Amino acid sequence: MIAIIKKLQKQMNDVTSRFQRIISVAYVAEVDSELHRVKVRFPSEGIPNSDWLPIVTGRSKGVKTSFNLQEDEQVLCLFIPWGDMNNGFVLGALNNAKDKPYTNNPNKFGIMFTDGTLLEYDQETQTGVLKIKGSTPSIQVGPDKTSIVSDVLIDGAVTVTKTLDVTKAVNFADTLTVAGAVNGMQTANFMGSVGAAGYSGPVSGAPASMSSGMEVSMSATINGIKVSVDTHTHMDAEGRPTSPVTP
Repeated sequence: MIAIIKKLQKQMNDVTSRFQRIISVAYVAEVDSELHRVKVRFPSEGIPNSDWLPIVTGRSKGVKTSFNLQEDEQVLCLFIPWGDMNNGFVLGALNNAKDKPYTNNPNKFGIMFTDGTLLEYDQETQTGVLKIKGSTPSIQVGPDKTSIVSDVLIDGAVTVTKTLDVTKAVNFADTLTVAGAVNGMQTANFMGSVGAAGYSGPVSGAPASMSSGMEVSMSATINGIKVSVDTHTHMDAEGRPTSPVTP
């Protein structure tokens, strides 16, 4: 009778132990990134590492997601049936005192990578941010504007439907075509032909209008006639010089 009771007690202890192990906290021991699975080790001594355990993911067919775990990362495991430590799943990673969330702001949702790169959205300010290595280059998208702190290479057509404000020099390697007026507040330097609408040949377009005068250091050709600006002195009837006249 005593032997039967001891046997039943042992079986009950085994069942209880299995129930306790159905959901277990463990740590990643090995990572198989190709099949998205891990082996885990348990904090209790005397329990061997698990076999390969698949990791629960958002999608696996068609639309796919990939978030690989890291060695020593704390995870929550489900072992079925009956707490078999070699048959189970990893439900996900756990935050703890050592591995805290990157932010404590409840309005921010994002991902921070090990090199500091941040992809984040703040629902309070309605602002999305992408920062490479935690600084620049960076892109910030808000409800009113988008800010880019980086050199930008665009391989394609660009359409601007509103004002384009440029605070630095602009270099053009090809033709610049302007359908409207060009208004300038600063000096314009030209190394080639300048066209204004209305004229044939290298110069075409509407007449140029200047309200503050024009300075020409050499000659100008107007309607095929070369005109030069020259300062000279007239002589009176008795051979005396008069005041300089600039035609």
